[in-house]
Amino acid sequence: MTLRLDAQTDALISAAAECEGVSKHAFIVEAATRAAQERTRRRDALLARIVSEDRSLLDRLGE
Repeated sequence: MTLRLDAQTDALISAAAECEGVSKHAFIVEAATRAAQERTRRRDALLARIVSEDRSLLDRLGE
């Protein structure tokens, strides 16, 4: 996979990775993993809320 970054973003990632003592690759992998996990968590919470709030409607649609 190739990741193209503008110079400013590349510099930010380089500095952050250096501060954490990891490679840019490791920094980006961790950041992408965290972002994906957070999106999944938010999606699951939203779906649970919808199911909870609309339980009666969903039950009627399932009949």
